[in-house]
Amino acid sequence: MRISLLVLYSIAAWFSLFWINGILTWQLTPGGWTDDHRVWSGFFNASFWPSLVFRTIVALTIASLVACIVINTMHEFSREQMRRLQNRAAMLLSPMLFMPALGIWFLWVIPSDSRSWVLGGSAAMTMFMSIAVGASMLIGGYAVAGLIRQRLYINGATATLLTALAFGATAGGEFVREGVRKPFTIREHLYSNSIKPEEVQYLRKHGSVASDPYPLKDAEKYPTDQLRLGAAVFRFQCSTCHTIGGVNGLTHLAGTWTTDQKRMNISKLQHTKAFMPPFAGTPAELEALVQLIEWNHAGAPADWRVGADSKSLDEIETWLAEAGPNAHSDKPMETHK
Repeated sequence: MRISLLVLYSIAAWFSLFWINGILTWQLTPGGWTDDHRVWSGFFNASFWPSLVFRTIVALTIASLVACIVINTMHEFSREQMRRLQNRAAMLLSPMLFMPALGIWFLWVIPSDSRSWVLGGSAAMTMFMSIAVGASMLIGGYAVAGLIRQRLYINGATATLLTALAFGATAGGEFVREGVRKPFTIREHLYSNSIKPEEVQYLRKHGSVASDPYPLKDAEKYPTDQLRLGAAVFRFQCSTCHTIGGVNGLTHLAGTWTTDQKRMNISKLQHTKAFMPPFAGTPAELEALVQLIEWNHAGAPADWRVGADSKSLDEIETWLAEAGPNAHSDKPMETHK
């Protein structure tokens, strides 16, 4: 009965992986869904199969290593009996031999700009990718040489260390998987801040927060209306991924830029940082965001000047036009008037 329940649970768990994998890969490579918007066209996309098989092997690897930990707690068995059980569990590690081919397949089918970030274009993504590959190689090498070929016994400490490496490799891979999708939540259809590509031009003309129905939290702490506007723009366009002064904070990322550098770099944001979406607001909103960053960088004083004259706003408008409304990707996006 217990074996039957374990088999049923394993099948159910794998199907949860199957469905989640389809959703996650659709976000990066929407496939035929781009044209017909049919569920299955997007679900069975270009990166679905390499990702599904790779994730299945990861699940088998972690299951095998956790089994080796559990076996070490079964003190009713002799060391030889535990070794035999571990050797059987270790057979689940053998599919790791296919991981390099599956990884190359996945990299081959994702968009070229996403691939370039993993292969050196983004230091963080390259580093985490290297961690994932290195940890996987250590686990695979030990599994093949020690557990499968020599049929060694491994104690609880070694099994725990290998399991920690497996979770570290998985975390590194998930960081990369999430990162290569930027600046999109759904490739070519929805930016990471929930703005659609075809909305950018409209918002640049009419304003991104002009129709925002939600009141600003702690509005009284901002000494000017311009700063309150900047806070609303930050909430709408930036707060999905950033804070003002905390983790991934704009004050730390851009606080040391000069005022003109902030204006130009944010106007051309998708070119300043290729994994960022374009700024989708009016020149006045962009200037309000610049002033918000500078105000926070100055320590949020009680008094603050109103920034930007008409000449500065005209410069911002020119920079926005030069940057264009599209993300910095390998596929030009259609815009709708």
